[in-house]
Amino acid sequence: MYEGYTVAGTAVAGWYHDPSGLPAQRWWDGYAWTAHTRPFVAQMPAPTRPTSTAGVATLILGLVSLFGGFLLILPVPVTWAVGHVALKETRDGRMSGRGLAIAGNALAWLAFVPTVLWTINLVFGNA
Repeated sequence: MYEGYTVAGTAVAGWYHDPSGLPAQRWWDGYAWTAHTRPFVAQMPAPTRPTSTAGVATLILGLVSLFGGFLLILPVPVTWAVGHVALKETRDGRMSGRGLAIAGNALAWLAFVPTVLWTINLVFGNA
């Protein structure tokens, strides 16, 4: 069901855009347009939420970890730590970036095995 419409398809009583095209709203009583009008009240856009800097950093570190970070060994655990901070920042919904943090952590997990294998090879060599 669409908001403002009954099951039969007629609009419920309320303020709607004036059908005459004027920049105003006209009252629909549920059956017909009335003579009552009021100035058009513009809807305010929904406020945007700030993006978590830690969420962005987690995604970037996750990409670094996956594409060559195993050469540096350090990006994987740093990604997990920063990702934890980002998930904590975005938990209550006041900041966006939770998906960035999840994606960055997932990339770091994908880079974890090559990192471990690279480290073992680096420490023990080809013995």
